[in-house]
Amino acid sequence: MDDDPFVCTVVRKTLSRDQYRVETVTRPEVALQRLAAEPFDLLLTDISMPEINGLELAERARAQHASLGIVVMTGYGSFDNISRAVRTGIADFITKPFDIEELRLTVARALERQRLQRNNVRLQTLVKVFEYSQTINSTLDLDALYHIVIDIVRRETGATAVMIWIADEQDPCVAASGIDADQLSAVEDLARHVFATAQVPSAQHGMPIAPGRTGKGAVMALPLAVHDERLGVLVAAYDDGQKAALAELLAIIANQTSLAIRNARQFAALRELDHLKSEFIGIASHELRTPLSLVLGYSSLLRQYLQSHESGYLQQVLKGAHRISDIVDDLVNLRQSDLQQMTLDLTVFDVWEMLRETVAELRALANEREIPLHLQHPSEPLLIRADRDKITLALANLVDNALKFNRPGGSVTIIGTYAATNRREVRIDVCDTGIGITQRDLSRIFERFYQTAPSITRIRNGMGIGLAITKSFVEVHGGRVQVESTPGRGSTFHVYLPVAPPDG
Repeated sequence: MDDDPFVCTVVRKTLSRDQYRVETVTRPEVALQRLAAEPFDLLLTDISMPEINGLELAERARAQHASLGIVVMTGYGSFDNISRAVRTGIADFITKPFDIEELRLTVARALERQRLQRNNVRLQTLVKVFEYSQTINSTLDLDALYHIVIDIVRRETGATAVMIWIADEQDPCVAASGIDADQLSAVEDLARHVFATAQVPSAQHGMPIAPGRTGKGAVMALPLAVHDERLGVLVAAYDDGQKAALAELLAIIANQTSLAIRNARQFAALRELDHLKSEFIGIASHELRTPLSLVLGYSSLLRQYLQSHESGYLQQVLKGAHRISDIVDDLVNLRQSDLQQMTLDLTVFDVWEMLRETVAELRALANEREIPLHLQHPSEPLLIRADRDKITLALANLVDNALKFNRPGGSVTIIGTYAATNRREVRIDVCDTGIGITQRDLSRIFERFYQTAPSITRIRNGMGIGLAITKSFVEVHGGRVQVESTPGRGSTFHVYLPVAPPDG
């Protein structure tokens, strides 16, 4: 922009050689019209002009486009002009008459500064995205989530009113702020229209904006969706009408909100499923106990009156009934763990002595499967303060699994020691030379009811809750369980338990 056509011609020809697309005008009003019509990267303007001062033009242009680069051309550089230019954000000047090379360098420097500013804005936007993500995903409660999103939209975008409309077949869920009763119906209608007609947005192209009008001024309505699943609509109203400038920011918030809503819904569904599973376990274990007690009681009584060969049959019945009793006990222990109703009978005892007793009970099973059991014990007691029955069951589950998932000719070794030189933890290792555990299964073996093989093809008994109980019983004592395994070579389970305090 220069009121001298000759200057315009020189600038256009010079910069065009550097592959810039250049437009020249000689009237400031025309320059403002062109800037409003198209997003230019850089404005070169003279200061002294008859209609509008060049600095005023720069200020009005910068008000329209905050990221516009500006270079001032002037034949005189007074302190007032320079001071005013700096306040406007102008950092590049060129003095008339200017050298061609000076013009090229000044333009290149101004465009590079503008590029760096844009990159800085992008980085700030990424920081905002991270902050939004952290805040929005800080809760899995849907009502709390809606209020968090509404607060972010109002605070960050200056919205005068916000509504989150979530589609539901029975009763659509609405959370709103700044929308009165008279406006609510109209805004809900807009949300329904956007939900029903808008295409599911692509994350690469941003979310489409569906404009509408309410008593709050300009409105943006963005679909809340994850992939091909539509969840609802985010509506924001603005009095100042600057909705276009806020579209990208609001789209980021809508995208984060969509993901958070889906996560919260999935969490709620899993929590309900877990509750139903816990209730089923409680009912099943309770209903099994009474008939099982009758089977055990009458079988034990009958065995006294039967002949030896008939007593052997009854012994198999008792063996099966005891197996069912063990399963019921496991289910009860698992439910108590779920409900955090576990009571601990804490005593100080030598965990190694307890292990010797446990191994003695499992020795018959090991001999039956022809798998030797090895014990490596320290010369001094390993004292812990814990519920002896629960720790016994936890470690017995590990030894039983080591025998169950072993192979002919294999072995099981149990090692007890202190975990570190500070002697604050006891470590028990249960090592086997069995089939091992794949990497895929390794991350899930402590999940309840998880089996490493499909139930219809399994050749080993079990419900898949032994390791879950072991982990729960160890952790309730302040300990932890870790596992290492190589498929085809065996597994090692490490159990860490805090030692008994000096005062017992």
